[in-house]
Amino acid sequence: MLKYFYAMLVKKNIKIVTRIVEQGIAEGLIRSENPNNMASLILSVLFTPQTKEILDDDEVVENKVNFIYDFIMNGISRKEQSDE
Repeated sequence: MLKYFYAMLVKKNIKIVTRIVEQGIAEGLIRSENPNNMASLILSVLFTPQTKEILDDDEVVENKVNFIYDFIMNGISRKEQSDE
């Protein structure tokens, strides 16, 4: 029974994040990819034991939240920054 509720919670969260991603794509803030896949990956990054360890360290949490945001929005590739 617990697995069922967990699965429903995950599906609900994916739907919510998918809508956010779709809005970001429509506004040109997020690149055009499969929104459902992107939502799944974002949630995977946010809800892992390692993310908790990152946030529990002594460094200022705001810096870490900014790092996680940048990682999700910009990935790990090295890109030249443009002055747009």
